[in-house]
Amino acid sequence: MTRLILAAIMAAVLVQRDVPESDLLRGFAFSKCLAEGYKGRNESFAQDARHVAELYRDAGRTSHPDVYTRLQSLAQSANPSQPAAIDQSNLTIMKCLELYESAALKKVVKTAR
Repeated sequence: MTRLILAAIMAAVLVQRDVPESDLLRGFAFSKCLAEGYKGRNESFAQDARHVAELYRDAGRTSHPDVYTRLQSLAQSANPSQPAAIDQSNLTIMKCLELYESAALKKVVKTAR
């Protein structure tokens, strides 16, 4: 119950700050990417990222709700859980930042307006 109340407050804050829809959609994709990358590695962090993604979705005002499915697919296609080939280090944050700035994400966001 407390988490639900907190989610409602956070969504209201995002809306109240008049965050552009494009930023909300990109934040959703970035959060979903982080959740995907940390799934099974750091489940607490992955759960936080999933929660943040839902806050972005709740604050969104897009008239194209199917955009969230496309954003989820983009997050998965970034393959954020794949380790570096050379030393097997975790590149999740780098891959998700690259997704956040990618032309593919910008294209999906642009079509959602």
